[in-house]
Amino acid sequence: QQQQQQQPQPQQQAGCLPLSEALAQSGAALFAQALEAAGVNTADAMTVFAPTDAALQGLTEALGVTVEELLVSPNLQTLVLQHMTPLTVDLAASGSFTSLAGGQVPVSVTNPGTATVGTCEAQVRPLSTCTVLLHSLPCVLEPPAQP
Repeated sequence: QQQQQQQPQPQQQAGCLPLSEALAQSGAALFAQALEAAGVNTADAMTVFAPTDAALQGLTEALGVTVEELLVSPNLQTLVLQHMTPLTVDLAASGSFTSLAGGQVPVSVTNPGTATVGTCEAQVRPLSTCTVLLHSLPCVLEPPAQP
């Protein structure tokens, strides 16, 4: 079952919220650093599922690395791209989406306002920037298996 998706339309509004500020407001400032360190283009319209700072700190602890080491990891770009899709995913219905890393990410909506993205249960409170629909996740989505 494929979640109803469409290409997002960038909003060309004066004074719209920059992605870095939206990430900071969502408690995902470390993910903003990861986007920059990975060299990922965020100018195009997309949906971003940003792990919170606590989620990324939990990942570094589980991997036994520092945040600084994570930000220079050769796997950082794949990790970041797993949290992004060129489609609008509003978490209003169950289904799945393909991330920019190529992984399939299931979405299950059990109650209005709550969705499970991958294995992350999240409150549906998206923020919009000029071009990005942003969802905050309390955990990190696992990147697709490398061939």
